[in-house]
Amino acid sequence: MFGSGLIPSVVFILLLLTVPESPRWLAKQNRNEEALNILSKINGAAKAKEELQNIDSSLAEETAVSLGELFKPGLKRAMVVGIMLSIFSQVTGINAIMYYAPEIFKSTGDGSGSALLQTIAVGVVNVLFTFVAIKYVDKLGRKKLLLRGIAGMMLCLLIVGSAFYFGAEKGYLVLIAIMAYIAFFAMSLGPLTFVVVAEIFPTKARGTAMSVAIFALWSAVFLVSQSFPVLLDAIGNAFTFWIYMCMAIFAFVFVWKMVPETKEKTLEEIEHYWHQHEQNRQAKLKSA
Repeated sequence: MFGSGLIPSVVFILLLLTVPESPRWLAKQNRNEEALNILSKINGAAKAKEELQNIDSSLAEETAVSLGELFKPGLKRAMVVGIMLSIFSQVTGINAIMYYAPEIFKSTGDGSGSALLQTIAVGVVNVLFTFVAIKYVDKLGRKKLLLRGIAGMMLCLLIVGSAFYFGAEKGYLVLIAIMAYIAFFAMSLGPLTFVVVAEIFPTKARGTAMSVAIFALWSAVFLVSQSFPVLLDAIGNAFTFWIYMCMAIFAFVFVWKMVPETKEKTLEEIEHYWHQHEQNRQAKLKSA
């Protein structure tokens, strides 16, 4: 079983050989011609020149950012968005379901063999609906897709919790609801958390800020995976899934109110958005 992981690892390494260098890294190394060539392949020659100018301007102003500076005005809001979105992607219950799927399905009355097959089906649904995110992330936008996916997750968690609460967990209701939950997660919070976190930070702080956000994500993974069996024993299946539903409600409100749309925006444009937001906030404080 462990040896089989060698196959995708080798494929991954071979495919990495075809991946171009980051245009920003190339520009930082004064290899502007190569950077321009890659940007032209992505957005066309005219847009590429404009983006390269913006990159060069941001690199000229780039200075090292300490951990403490991430939470100062100008970066603080972006940092809060990155950390909270990362945490919400996990506390809505995805890894509780992915890690403990066989136990969940056995609690509905299925045998071990059937529960294992259903768990495999969960993985298949997860992969397939990730392609939905790939197809629509640049058409609908990150924020709209996140809101639709989280809304679907809320509904599915409500159904799963209610099925256990009212003793209706036998049959296919819980299976269908969990499959739908995985589908909604795979087209929204699953991949788009990493997309948004990679886009919202200014270039000078991006490496450090992303590291902090992803640390928060994996801390939440640990918390959810360790607390799920404890919650099942303490409050039961129904209330456990309803807790995840409440987290999904909080996530929906947070994305709606706090997460900016980053569709078709460069890192420099997003950095300008945060600066403008901070200036507006300071102006409101002065007027008050």
